[in-house]
Amino acid sequence: MSVIRDQLAAAIMETLDADGLSQADLARKTGLSAKHINHLVHGSAGSFGVYEYVAFVLGRHWTVALESGEAGK
Repeated sequence: MSVIRDQLAAAIMETLDADGLSQADLARKTGLSAKHINHLVHGSAGSFGVYEYVAFVLGRHWTVALESGEAGK
């Protein structure tokens, strides 16, 4: 695994944990399979474009949570 993939995978897991989301939740939000998400969070699959897309979806999730007052709950 590359250092960058490891860092991206760790950032995804930290965000999921902080937001109380499961890998299955992220799969539903991104339209990716749960298996694909699992590979991403373990840094074992995916192009950097996929990591970028997942980061965008998580960022959008956070923005919606902030706007609705649900962030940090």
